[in-house]
Amino acid sequence: MAQIRVELLGEFCLRDELGHEVPVRSPKLRALITYLALHPDQQVKRETLASLLWGESPENQARQSLRQAILSLRKSLGEAAADALEVDDNTVTFRSAAGRTDVAEFQTNIAEGKLDEAVAAYRGDLMEEPAVYSDAFEAWIAQERARLADLACVTMEALGNRLLKEGDSARAIQVGIQLQAQDPWRETGARLLMTAYVMAGRGAEALKHYQAVAAALRLELDTDPDARTIRLAEMIREGASIALLLDSEETDKNFGEETHNKESPGTAGLTSATRVRPRQWIGVAAVILVAIFSWAMWDTYSRAPVSTSTDSTDATAGIHLRDKPSIAVLPFANMSGDPDQEYFADGITEDIITGLSKFGLFYVISRNSTFSYKGAPVNVRDVARELGVQYVLEGSVRKTVGQVRISAQLIDAVADTHIWAEKYDGELKDIFRLQEDITQSIVTTIAPQFLSAEMERTQRKDVRNFDAWDAFIRAYWHFFRFTRDDNATAQNLLQKAIELTPNLAQYHGLLAVTHLMDALYGWSDSRDVSLSLALERAERGIALDDNNSLAIRAIGATHFFSKNHDVALSYYRKAVQVNPNEAENRALLGGALGVAGDYEGAREQFEAAFSLSPRDVHVATWYNYLAIAAFVAGRDEEAVEWSKKTVQANPQFPGGHRSLAASYGSIGKLKEATDARLKLQELLPHLTISQLRENLPYFKESKTMERYLDGLRKAGLPE
Repeated sequence: MAQIRVELLGEFCLRDELGHEVPVRSPKLRALITYLALHPDQQVKRETLASLLWGESPENQARQSLRQAILSLRKSLGEAAADALEVDDNTVTFRSAAGRTDVAEFQTNIAEGKLDEAVAAYRGDLMEEPAVYSDAFEAWIAQERARLADLACVTMEALGNRLLKEGDSARAIQVGIQLQAQDPWRETGARLLMTAYVMAGRGAEALKHYQAVAAALRLELDTDPDARTIRLAEMIREGASIALLLDSEETDKNFGEETHNKESPGTAGLTSATRVRPRQWIGVAAVILVAIFSWAMWDTYSRAPVSTSTDSTDATAGIHLRDKPSIAVLPFANMSGDPDQEYFADGITEDIITGLSKFGLFYVISRNSTFSYKGAPVNVRDVARELGVQYVLEGSVRKTVGQVRISAQLIDAVADTHIWAEKYDGELKDIFRLQEDITQSIVTTIAPQFLSAEMERTQRKDVRNFDAWDAFIRAYWHFFRFTRDDNATAQNLLQKAIELTPNLAQYHGLLAVTHLMDALYGWSDSRDVSLSLALERAERGIALDDNNSLAIRAIGATHFFSKNHDVALSYYRKAVQVNPNEAENRALLGGALGVAGDYEGAREQFEAAFSLSPRDVHVATWYNYLAIAAFVAGRDEEAVEWSKKTVQANPQFPGGHRSLAASYGSIGKLKEATDARLKLQELLPHLTISQLRENLPYFKESKTMERYLDGLRKAGLPE
């Protein structure tokens, strides 16, 4: 069988079975080959290809252009076309047995742990060429390009760290330089290179590189290096040993790195150097707070598939549909050429999700689920099937000085067709109008006319300030880095946002949560003062807008962690009443009902949460809430089963092992309880009964708390 090779990393190149280059001069033909080659062995509908590449043309003309392109491709490949391409009246398939791609080889090397070969295979970003394609294709290729570039960086980091552990400083320096060239703003690369220089006895060059990185960050991004990079430089100046430097970098990976618990099919084979171990004990309550206010932390917990209930099924398509228009908004790709602008693309995605979720007749999948696909290879039809939706929106954002371009495409996954693809250009000050234009386009396309009219009525009435919004979404980014300094930075940014737009409840709500973080992590001088500030800000948010669910959740959480369970429950009920389509609202209410002893009510709310967010990144925390609810209700056997699900969803989450040990201890299965307790102590070696008695917010009745602690005592946890 003749075998062709498609090279897509760097410049496009098609080679025949002898390795000779096959000229492909048409940009559209190169785009067609690229799309088929990156979807090997998949029967791609002709309608999909025509819409993707010639969507701006009338339908008949687009189909004719596709036919001509396929004929041209067959002619170029000659005899190899019969083996590599399978074409019928409805579909086109690229057969992997007869066609290889450098992208597949790159990802296979990673999966097999061949990091040297993978790094060598990455010759450049996907299709580095200035050709102009259709809007829909550009939006798709942008996401693929960003995914592969990020995967290359993660692979270089893993290889560099492995080389450092092996003592190969020369190769580590080469990889560090390559990583910095690929992504100059990736500070993990800067720290890798600095450490490698020190290992090679070139400490002065390490500090010189740090100074260059710091100067570039201040000049280009008006920011300083992060705390870990600064600390590494200080340790180098103080003459710290290479063992201490490596240990410091390992410790920094324990929480908050870009690759934290984020594993996709393309990265499954990476060594443990790229994975993050759990942070040591910093307060059980704070772990739950993370789950409550998840807005950007899509990679904190490992993913776990969750079955969803559905209302109707299209048996032919294999996609489970709901009883009203359903849509998933995938994270928009950042095409600004500046990783620091990632927050901007995420913020726009979130605003579109929020805009769509305001309509009760829409079923909008939670951000926590859709962002689990970020950075991973995406097949839209698979996404639709996994999330139970008919429509998928994807796109990209390009931000330049004073200008922004948003490219978006709406796909009907059941019909397997692109409905529309549009570009929205404007000045940064017009960003909110552009977002509303996109939302309006979706509504008018997939919903009845009366729903479009409803949108007109519910359009935002507040006049938002771009600088305030920018400060707000920057604050979110810092907030979810989970350090004392970043939390303080988030507070400063939120104060700026509030000064510019003082009457927006969302800003006050997030500021309340940062004060709550101070209280729970011990980042302030007084826990009581921080709780008071959190309550003050949350109440201010509700005073401005008593229908703002973030502000309502914030005040509810403040009361919950102050152990005012009944008050917290009332606010969580209100949050669900305000917006029953937010998974976070349902999960919080479910947790509070469980604490109150209403096990069935808790289960009902979590079923709704799982339906709204089938791939939620916090599924482990939700299962743990259910384990607690079962335990409070005296259904300890069921608590064991929920605890097992918690551990299965995320083995690194201490709460699962803790509840499993307590539940097993309570029913007298002491061997199993001891095993669970030992796993818990691997994660939290200094944990004691007295610490839990002081910090756990789960129990309204002291006798239930003591029964839980007694189960842990039987498991062997020290007092």
